[in-house]
Amino acid sequence: MLTEVITPDEIAKKKGQTEAGRLWDVLWMCSVAARCSKGQAEIRFKLEVVKGKCREFVKLKALCHPGDKEEPVITIMLPDED
Repeated sequence: MLTEVITPDEIAKKKGQTEAGRLWDVLWMCSVAARCSKGQAEIRFKLEVVKGKCREFVKLKALCHPGDKEEPVITIMLPDED
């Protein structure tokens, strides 16, 4: 689940990781990928996170689609989610 990416574990919290900071990182990397996407409805990007004593890259995807009232909506999720 994406919440596992956003919520740092206790070791990561001790290293200064916060939910707000991770959420900012997700949104920032999504915006960078969107600018490079040439208008595609689905974009994929990576985010580096601290997990325990290690750093790892997490793959994410974002879908742009119409909402209930045809407004533009962006949904960010793990690559295997729909």
